Amino acid sequence: MPRFSVISSTKRRPSDVQKTDFEAQVTEWVEEEEQVLKMIQYGARVAHQEGIINQNKDTRQRRYFMSGVYNQLDYALGLSTTAQQRIVCVIRQIEGFVSNDPTVSQYMDVSSQENFAMDEESAANLQNLIDDVIFSVGRKNIHFFNVEWKEGGLDTTHSEHRFYLEKFGNAIFTNIKVLVDEDIAATTPDWQNLPPRIRKPIQEVVRESQSHLSNSRQHLRALGVSQSLDSDCGALLQIQNLMLGQDDTCIRHSPVIVCGQDGSGKSTLLSQVFMYCPEWLGSDVVRIIRHVGRSPCTSFTPELLRNLCLHISLLFGFEISPRHYSFELGKLSIWFQDLLKLVEAKDNDLVIVLDNLHSLRCAPNNQASILGWLPWNLPPNVHIVCSVSEEEEKILGLLKTRISTSENFVYISSLTSQSALSMMQSNLKDNKHVLTADQWQLVKQRLDGKSVCPLYVKLLSSLARRWPSYKTLTEKDVPLTIEELVNIFLIDLEGKYGVETIRKISTYLTCTSFGLREAEIVELLANSEYEGPQIDNEVDNRKVEFSVTHWLDIKKEIGVLMKMYYVDKRPYLYWSHKTITNAIRARYLPSKSDSQLCHTDLANAFHLGFLMEKEQKGSPLDESKSKRKEDWSDMLREIDELWYHLMFSGQSNDSVMLDWEVELLYSMTKQSVDVLSQDPQQLATEIINWLRPFLNGTTKTMDQLVTHAREWCNNNIIPILVPQNNWLSLALPPQVTMMTCSQPITHMISTPDSQHVLGCSQETNIEMYHLPSRNLVRVLTGHKNRITCLHLTLSGRWLISGSKDSEIIIWEMETGSIAHKFSHHTSGVQCVTSIHSEALIISGSDSGVVVVSRLCSGQVIHKLENHRGVISSVAVNSGDDIFASASTDRCVCIWSLEDFSLLNTIHLSSPITHMDISWDSTFLLLACTDHSVHVRSLTTGSDVHCLYGHSAAVTSLCFARDNCRCVVGCKDGKIHLFDIHSAKMLQTLSGHSDPVTSMQAQDNDRFLISCGGNKVVVWNFFCKKDTFVPKSRSRKEDKHLEPVTCVAVSRDGSLAVSGGFKENKNFLLTR
Repeated sequence: MPRFSVISSTKRRPSDVQKTDFEAQVTEWVEEEEQVLKMIQYGARVAHQEGIINQNKDTRQRRYFMSGVYNQLDYALGLSTTAQQRIVCVIRQIEGFVSNDPTVSQYMDVSSQENFAMDEESAANLQNLIDDVIFSVGRKNIHFFNVEWKEGGLDTTHSEHRFYLEKFGNAIFTNIKVLVDEDIAATTPDWQNLPPRIRKPIQEVVRESQSHLSNSRQHLRALGVSQSLDSDCGALLQIQNLMLGQDDTCIRHSPVIVCGQDGSGKSTLLSQVFMYCPEWLGSDVVRIIRHVGRSPCTSFTPELLRNLCLHISLLFGFEISPRHYSFELGKLSIWFQDLLKLVEAKDNDLVIVLDNLHSLRCAPNNQASILGWLPWNLPPNVHIVCSVSEEEEKILGLLKTRISTSENFVYISSLTSQSALSMMQSNLKDNKHVLTADQWQLVKQRLDGKSVCPLYVKLLSSLARRWPSYKTLTEKDVPLTIEELVNIFLIDLEGKYGVETIRKISTYLTCTSFGLREAEIVELLANSEYEGPQIDNEVDNRKVEFSVTHWLDIKKEIGVLMKMYYVDKRPYLYWSHKTITNAIRARYLPSKSDSQLCHTDLANAFHLGFLMEKEQKGSPLDESKSKRKEDWSDMLREIDELWYHLMFSGQSNDSVMLDWEVELLYSMTKQSVDVLSQDPQQLATEIINWLRPFLNGTTKTMDQLVTHAREWCNNNIIPILVPQNNWLSLALPPQVTMMTCSQPITHMISTPDSQHVLGCSQETNIEMYHLPSRNLVRVLTGHKNRITCLHLTLSGRWLISGSKDSEIIIWEMETGSIAHKFSHHTSGVQCVTSIHSEALIISGSDSGVVVVSRLCSGQVIHKLENHRGVISSVAVNSGDDIFASASTDRCVCIWSLEDFSLLNTIHLSSPITHMDISWDSTFLLLACTDHSVHVRSLTTGSDVHCLYGHSAAVTSLCFARDNCRCVVGCKDGKIHLFDIHSAKMLQTLSGHSDPVTSMQAQDNDRFLISCGGNKVVVWNFFCKKDTFVPKSRSRKEDKHLEPVTCVAVSRDGSLAVSGGFKENKNFLLTR
């Protein structure tokens, strides 16, 4: 028998294409609804008079005669004891009704269509409703409005109507805002009463735990009543038996690992475990749940582990000391193990639930950092339950090697056809929907013998609820894959709201890291600047004007594919499963360029949002713009999303990922995290302490940051210690990053922005790598023999390579194509360079000939044949007026670039292998075959120094940009750093096991890039401004005249201060 249901008048129908037709249908439906309501109420009165309705239950029977609004009020008042103060009511009195005006019936119940007088019974019920409102609802939540009747009823063009709406809206908005503020004030802890030392950790834990608890309840609500009763509980019972068995036997055990494919119900199962733990282990059990990857605090191992440690410490009352504020994974792992030992001595159990453990982010090929902290031998009263996707084979393999018992692995298998049909039936039952026999029969046929996941059943059930009883199904109506189901929903939405709108919503949500808020989605849809990737669609090319009501309708219909997640106590919308995300990406973002366009739009939007958020927040000292001074999570989220989208937008200029200033700030925050976790007000002093020694006029961003920190200190009204001298030394880690290539690199050059390196091996190809990502960008092919030298022009536009095939090739860096190919030499090219203006090329060959030619045309300007050996190196000074050539004939020739005359000849005792000119055109650095390294004057050729300290043959060398240091790379893989003026060895870098074949100092000496074997290493190379300042002669300090009472050592371990009785040592100024 077909079923019928009443459809809301506000619900769209596929046939509602024309607005006028839709409005006409709405009017017709409203009239029919009024008639049906009158019939129901009339029937209720007759039934009551004839005694059919139970006369003894006055409370229940009065509902039959109450209006819909009256019933809603009655229901709301019974929801809670405080409902009276949480309901807002509006009583509007229309004065001056005209009885002969036909429009009166639209505003009140009339006795008949001929007589427009108000129905007496309706008037009595209305008065009862008003009386109940006055007596039951709080007085401040009742609003009265008197409106004068106008002929013809409501007139939206009248000036008084606009005034009334404005007054009405302001009253309701203000009332609701006051109620919300009062509720927040009543339920939010008073953080100011907490000690400052633990205030911030408690806030972090409370915000994170509340968010994940809300997400867990979302999973349980999505399960449904009938599904939870009819579902297979095998996996849940297995986990229960494991936890109870471990608790009863009082033996140590391993974590429980839940495995299943995406959409198999892992998150729902873990939420059930979290819910049933008090029944299994007792009401005093302590439970912690985290959905890994669903918030910034659970995306990386240190942040997750630190939050867990703080949470456990707060729940059990363990001590939280300053040493626990570190973000170092090693220290956090030790703290976590120590906490579990303390919990073991407690009487109650601790349950930690970690959903989607594989979502922890880590460096490539470093899955060990995800699981290295996870204990494999737990106390009897500690239970850890994790879920891992079956697709993450590496992580599962590592878990199986650590957990010996297979019983601890709980596998969620796919649903059989019978189980899928049972789950679908339960889902339809929860939603009060029944399929016809023919429809149900086709579903059975399509699922017969198939294995599916619960997500597929959920989507198919949602689709089935849209089938009317008269619909005759075909096989296309019951797809067999999740991707096909997702496409059906999207096609239906595109037909109703236009392809452009649905495409923008889908692509923007797909490309975000944690999802978007509703306000952000509406802003992106309403703003014409954000177009997103375009798709070709011949059927629908409509430009639909977007409105907020459209989004509300779309959100309701697309809800089956989405889920609301709470991040930092704020709701975000995102696709409910990774499988759905992949299906949407395949439909709307088929190419990398499409994704980049979408990320570009989001990067621009979040950059604008960050600027607006910053403007709204204002200064922390400005009370008018900083009502929530401790809550800067909005701005931090804008920054996090901005960087995420910049990295994927393909805008390399806006997303330089190897940046010295970022490395410096990262090192500073690592040193300051302990202090700032206890007192965030110390940020300015920490910036001044650690960063001021690095200011040398070349770091504009750092200069501004330190300047702003000083201004903050000067304007701060709170007493604070302000450093007046530089006594702390921030030691940067030597290595920034390292990249392994497929083959040993014989020559290497880096781009001016330090983001790419170009290297060649014994073969004829040049490979270009992106340093931060370690990805191979392109391969340049063109030489016929082994490449012997590489040079990149100052602008980075042209790459010049020389080879044993006697050819020089000019490459265009932007495209990787060959611009020119020159054959000036009769033997192999050994070295090549260009002048800084990029007009000329200077090259040297095995035959001892130096050729000067034009870069743009290859025209030979001059040939120099003064040398009698192989030209090992050529170099040009910064002024482009002289250049030098070095040879195995033990001579260095200094030439004029104006007339190519020989200016000077420098003779050495051994053949010269490498040479470089300092950036200030003062020194020559020469390496010889006898392992010696000489520093000579460029202008006179006189001997300045001979550098000592290295023990192996020199394979590469270069000057630093500061003209004070030089770097020497050796055959033993060591890199030695020398002071040119004193010839003192400053440092030795050990990062290579093979000979160091190439080195290059980067702009402002931020980085030093070296290569040896198949490894490319990026070193921190920045030199502080006071490194080469002559130091005063050391003097003997006076001894204490009184007993020493205190001693303190600086954080960098370089200075110590002592104090004695009645003696003062002042190093800081107190404000």
